[in-house]
Amino acid sequence: MRNRVKVCCVSSLAEAKMAIQAGANTLGLVGPVPSEPGVADDAVAAAVVSIYPSTPRSHRHRPTL
Repeated sequence: MRNRVKVCCVSSLAEAKMAIQAGANTLGLVGPVPSEPGVADDAVAAAVVSIYPSTPRSHRHRPTL
């Protein structure tokens, strides 16, 4: 059985890269919500998505940074 690791509350591109290099399979970002600003704005989310493209579950792989 293969373990999967999710790192939540990523707030910068540097944190996303560090999590990926450490072996994270999935990243979580907390964007703005009505009650608070969140920790990642739209620009951070777009930057993270640009280095970790979405692929079908059966073909997922961690990008090389």
